[in-house]
Amino acid sequence: TLFRSIDIMEDIEMNPQGFIQLSKYHKWDYISSPHLLLGGESGSGKSRVLYGLIYKFLGETTKDNLFICDGKGEELYNVSKYNLDLPNVGRTKEEIFDYIKDVENLMDRRFEGTDSKTNPIFLVVDEFAALRISMDKKEFNEINDSLKRIILMGRSANVHLLMALQRAETSVIDGAIRDNFAIRIGMKNLSVENFKMVFGVSKDESILERDKGQGYISIDGKMEQYESPWVVLPGDD
Repeated sequence: TLFRSIDIMEDIEMNPQGFIQLSKYHKWDYISSPHLLLGGESGSGKSRVLYGLIYKFLGETTKDNLFICDGKGEELYNVSKYNLDLPNVGRTKEEIFDYIKDVENLMDRRFEGTDSKTNPIFLVVDEFAALRISMDKKEFNEINDSLKRIILMGRSANVHLLMALQRAETSVIDGAIRDNFAIRIGMKNLSVENFKMVFGVSKDESILERDKGQGYISIDGKMEQYESPWVVLPGDD
């Protein structure tokens, strides 16, 4: 039932559509619904969904308009830097701090009219919780304020935030940030608590058991079952 698999090593041509196809039945119209929250515990297939989205961003914008912040500094960093050959990929707290600030500055320049809004800018922040642990309170508050500005003002400047995390609790992600994601995807079987944190509604008996690569999606408050395309990575058999 998948619309197709995504092989991130295939060449992709930049041909902006104004949306990203998320599954056979769902698309992310990032102009009208500017930001996406991706939640999922370890083993849920969240990482593959994330890599597939970053690959698809390359059909919408240039490589230098993608900013990847890997809070754990693991596979996402390697896939983005070495397989997708992206220039703006950070894993140290200093790099990530700088990239988030860069995106905020680009957004401000677009508001001032000194930078074109034609091509979208995508900021990807993965495992914000790990980032929080590595930063002191002042640094974290500053980066939090930048993310808040990006999520509240980014749409008008064609700047879009994709945040991926295992648990969307307010001790990790500011409620003002979390509540402004128009699109939310929760992979596999989120706990009752985590489901509420990702989607803002309680998990009830209508929520079915889901396998790896499946989950639920909420687009502007409307929730449906979600099934990700299979994402092929280098080294897969």
